[in-house]
Amino acid sequence: MEIKKVDLYDYKKKFKFFFSITASIVVASYIIVLTGNRIWENWEATDNLKNLLLFLLIMLAVIFNYLLQKQKKKLVLLEDFEEKLFFYKKLYLFRLSWYLFSASSSAFLYILTGRSLFFFFAVFDLAMTFIIYPNKRIFNAELGEYDIDYIG
Repeated sequence: MEIKKVDLYDYKKKFKFFFSITASIVVASYIIVLTGNRIWENWEATDNLKNLLLFLLIMLAVIFNYLLQKQKKKLVLLEDFEEKLFFYKKLYLFRLSWYLFSASSSAFLYILTGRSLFFFFAVFDLAMTFIIYPNKRIFNAELGEYDIDYIG
């Protein structure tokens, strides 16, 4: 029988790194707008660009979700645990990168327009990263393995 071990320390370290960068970007955007700095004050031009960027962000979210579901199906089909773990690590970094990108985009739109709705989107994206905080329950469910020894 194969001994299945997962070192949560590496995943937690990556999570904390991405979370701190994302939080810094969100807080910086709040401070920038709080001090009265916005890229454009012209509401008509801002609205047109904002709508385009918002539509683009929604389309990217749909594509991300599709790719994520496709990758999860591939993960379940893998037999070897080490191969599964390697694949999951790439998937985990992909998710963390997405939340960083999404929150950064919302923060940029907040700086662009000064509208608090985009700040709330950025905070929401930041809060959503906690869904993938590395823990045993998530690993068991996503790897489809329930006899894993966890370290860290």
